[in-house]
Amino acid sequence: MIRADRLTETFLWLTRFDAESYHERKIADALKEWFAAMGMTAEEDDAAEALRAEWERSHPESGRPADPSGNLLVRVPGVLPGTPVLFAAHLDTVAPGNGRKAVLHRADEERPDDEEGKEKERPHAGVREDMLTSDGTTVLGGDDGAAIAEILEAVMSLEEEKIPHRELELLFTAAEEPYCRGSRHFDFSRIRAKEAYVVDLDGPAGTASLSAPVIVSFYAEVRGRSAHAGFRPEDGIHAIAAAAAAVSRLPSGRIDADTTFNIGTIAGGTAKNIVPDRVRMEGELRSRSAETAEAFERQAESVFREEAEKAGATAELRWDVNFPSFRVGDDSCIVRRFREACRTIGLKPKTVSTFGGSDNNRLAAAGIPGLVISCGYFNAHTVRETVSVQEMVRTAELLAALAR
Repeated sequence: MIRADRLTETFLWLTRFDAESYHERKIADALKEWFAAMGMTAEEDDAAEALRAEWERSHPESGRPADPSGNLLVRVPGVLPGTPVLFAAHLDTVAPGNGRKAVLHRADEERPDDEEGKEKERPHAGVREDMLTSDGTTVLGGDDGAAIAEILEAVMSLEEEKIPHRELELLFTAAEEPYCRGSRHFDFSRIRAKEAYVVDLDGPAGTASLSAPVIVSFYAEVRGRSAHAGFRPEDGIHAIAAAAAAVSRLPSGRIDADTTFNIGTIAGGTAKNIVPDRVRMEGELRSRSAETAEAFERQAESVFREEAEKAGATAELRWDVNFPSFRVGDDSCIVRRFREACRTIGLKPKTVSTFGGSDNNRLAAAGIPGLVISCGYFNAHTVRETVSVQEMVRTAELLAALAR
């Protein structure tokens, strides 16, 4: 039912569109045309203008104008009873993702091996598979182009073969890579599905993530008082010293099995001979436990206030929840359906827990239970990224089985 040649061509077609985050317009328009040719409508929401404004605020000196799209929602009519099934993928890629040149390496051809990623490039031990790579100068964009191609192929196969299936809702989000900015603006009340599969996980087909952490961005600003560091240092309040004292009291790295914290950037001061009156820091907190995350936030705020007060400075902290956490029970209906669909096509189902976020976090927050499932890409977010054609075929087969 699933055609490997057509699926490969679809993926290669998708890689021709530059689609770095906040620049998805061309690929979104191409998908609109694709669905129109299938007799379907890809409805675009109004997220593009909000995303354009976000790009201008966060990249004021880039010199590169944003060209975002909104989120696309497609409804595929079905004849089987029950609520719709939702399949989701994202339109954007990480950088460097412009000017991609995908290369197809046939299983029976010699190709360069990446020693570090060799095991991941061989999802089935001892079996050589057709692999797709970039030319080494950009990412390939299997994250998440492989998922888009698989969804399109599953829909084409179901429609061509006139196979009875439930109604499908297809969601293609913009600006997913920068903490799912696109789906922040999506109105999830438009979704009727009570069962979602977000196709956005590395690894072989048949793998599903049942949980992901809350991911919170951390912003702190400590304000002191400037003074000449040579003539009147005692008149100053050293903002960097106060901030450093606070940072030294906070745990960093892996706090426990389910929680990590990192301060990734720090900027402050105006000159070598001026006591710095201001310092800003940014970081990230991740935890599978919302309670642990909230307790750590309270601890950090207390520590920064205490150290600022000791120095005569002030401290302001802000926490921005990028993703709420999600967790699906191992015995839940959606997991049972996933496992049954895997077995139907001869896949061995595997469930895991990830430490990254996806649009599924937002779906869960909107009350729509879902799983994040793999789609055959490996070494994502690097120029060594690969996609297995056979894993794409297996994932497309799985999506068709879930629709049935």
